[in-house]
Amino acid sequence: MGLMGESRFDEGEGGLVLVTPRKSHVRFFVIDALFVSGGVLIAVGGSNAVGWLVVGFFGLCLVVETCQLIAPGRLVITPTDMEVRSLGRHWSRDLASCTGFKPWRNPFARQTLVGFDHPLDVSKRAGRVNTKIAGCSGTLPETYGMNASELATLLEDASKAARASATKRPA
Repeated sequence: MGLMGESRFDEGEGGLVLVTPRKSHVRFFVIDALFVSGGVLIAVGGSNAVGWLVVGFFGLCLVVETCQLIAPGRLVITPTDMEVRSLGRHWSRDLASCTGFKPWRNPFARQTLVGFDHPLDVSKRAGRVNTKIAGCSGTLPETYGMNASELATLLEDASKAARASATKRPA
């Protein structure tokens, strides 16, 4: 029995939805708003090109953070699949084919994410590059408010339950 128990992933129970915590987006929203304000002051103060460049860049960042606050990213775990939804985009992977869920420390962003392998990712160039960098073909974009180790354990348990369920079904 894993972190949430295998019964959590029985086909009759539906899925589990994990949502991006808003606190990190609020922090970046405030930082972006400060830079936009500073850019306006620089532009009005005489250095127009630099000021408007700062306003443009951090203004776009502010729009992205606003979207994240309105519709935060989600990880939906069903008995058979996991789906990542963020900024109007989504991708999914069947859990039975996913293997090796483990925490991965991103040295560039100083954050720990969850990595995994999936045949669909291995066959793509981005998956091969990710394998060279992270040691796995795919990574989740964040940990959805959980510790990366806990999320990896949760997904590994869901993957095992999906494989067990797939072997029980008649062909």
